[in-house]
Amino acid sequence: MDMTLLLNCDLGESTCIDSHNVDSEVMPFIDQASIACGQHAGDADVMAHTLNLAGKNKVCVGAHPSYPDRENFGRLSMLSLIHISEPTRLLSIS
Repeated sequence: MDMTLLLNCDLGESTCIDSHNVDSEVMPFIDQASIACGQHAGDADVMAHTLNLAGKNKVCVGAHPSYPDRENFGRLSMLSLIHISEPTRLLSIS
């Protein structure tokens, strides 16, 4: 039985665009890229650059969303930061 393996890589996580960007080195060897959406890493310019690289290399793309938490690379749940000062009331609709 033949099996096809597609290689996916998280990209667009650089802090700037430069000629030694990992994205440009990896892109020719992958089938799919999950591109950081600028919350945990990257920014709008890096996203655009990574999308252009994917197009040139015929790589399928998807979004890599995360929590807006650059300090912890998007791993800190925003729910842990919510402080509810008043009790929450549930509304029952019948």
